[in-house]
Amino acid sequence: MAAGRAGAVHPGLADPHRAAILHLAALGAADARLAELLRPLAETHRWTARWYRPSWRPTAAALTAGSAESGERLMTADATGRVRVRRVSDGELVGRVTVDPRLRPVGLTALTDSCALALDEDGMLHPLLLGEESMAPGRVDRLALHHNGVTAAPSSDVRLTALGAHRDRVVLADGAGAVHLWSLSSLDAAPRSIRLHGSGVTAVTCRVLPEVGVVLVVSAGLDGAVRLWDSATGAEMPVPVERRAAIPTAVDLAETAAGLLLAVAWSDRRVHVWQLSEGRMAALSLLHPVDMLMLCADGTLVAAGRDGTCALGLDLDRLWS
Repeated sequence: MAAGRAGAVHPGLADPHRAAILHLAALGAADARLAELLRPLAETHRWTARWYRPSWRPTAAALTAGSAESGERLMTADATGRVRVRRVSDGELVGRVTVDPRLRPVGLTALTDSCALALDEDGMLHPLLLGEESMAPGRVDRLALHHNGVTAAPSSDVRLTALGAHRDRVVLADGAGAVHLWSLSSLDAAPRSIRLHGSGVTAVTCRVLPEVGVVLVVSAGLDGAVRLWDSATGAEMPVPVERRAAIPTAVDLAETAAGLLLAVAWSDRRVHVWQLSEGRMAALSLLHPVDMLMLCADGTLVAAGRDGTCALGLDLDRLWS
């Protein structure tokens, strides 16, 4: 059924691309024989599926640093509030995080190796400790109190809708189209805020570039735009990175062997990967809609949504050719 669906959703694809999608579907169906038959041709495409678990339908997901040996880890929350940690390389479970059983995360971001920040469906923030002896960075509680107080105020009709973090920076976004950038190492009592969209923000991410003293913030909105904000100048780019007749559902930034990459998931089952230094974009057609997107330094792309979670290996030497 999944194989037939792949052809119906993406007619007219070249054979390697079709093989890559069928290979992904075979992995999801646990059809090892078919997956192995398709793998040689699939590996000639610009991306190849590494694993696919249709039963993993997280409500929130984020990468954590892991160790030099294990590589980046995938932290997910499900509809029951359970938070688990898996290996990105094969999706295997390697840990669980104890959280308040009443918490139902709809957003996650890792702050340090031992602390994360969760967003619930009411727009409230919750620091999460990832180990028994873990400690949260000092300013995380202040950040959470600030935004939770704004959200809970009787006069407020705006709630947080997305979050992201890198190094000592945390970026939050809300339903009014604004983003708020915090520094966990600064004594500033409030974030730097700017309105980037005319409607609610669906996803946000940031990247600290210490060599140039800049924090890049990328946000996606219900207005169909993906926008870039440069913290050095405090101004947004005059035109969006992208604007389409679709909704961008997830964004992520990663420093890779091909430079700084931006990945954007769209509501029409497409993922666009931008090589920002060259202004080049590669479009990927996937098997299922994507609500969460995590891009790893080695070029692994983890995509999750209502049809499960998969990991794709991007060929960074040929992705834009």
